[in-house]
Amino acid sequence: MPASLRHFQAKWRPVRMKEMRQDSKPEQNSDPGRSEFALARNVLLATALAVAAAFPAQAEEAMSRAPTPEERRMMTLQLEAAGFSPCSQVTLVDGRWSCRAQDAAGQRHQLSLSNFDFSVVGRQPVR
Repeated sequence: MPASLRHFQAKWRPVRMKEMRQDSKPEQNSDPGRSEFALARNVLLATALAVAAAFPAQAEEAMSRAPTPEERRMMTLQLEAAGFSPCSQVTLVDGRWSCRAQDAAGQRHQLSLSNFDFSVVGRQPVR
């Protein structure tokens, strides 16, 4: 075999990774910032539940409200982007907006819109 084609064994050294130390029993709520945040969140949640329990009619009314003009504008933009005509009647059902709209082919659909970004999350053809 010619000398130029001779292979040399690679010099490999084993590499050791340091093991990370993990406490077998970490202290609960060891981060004071997190515990204060959790406490504030729990107090806010308890207050909201107490208010909803005290005023069930107002809580139900808030869940069945009509869309604001800004929400209606955003719905129209999202529906046009998805290829639908604007909705004429919009209702809030189970935390999602529901309406009937017509697609580009002229078929009517019952649409379910996200309550956050008003994107179409569900559609069923209406016969």
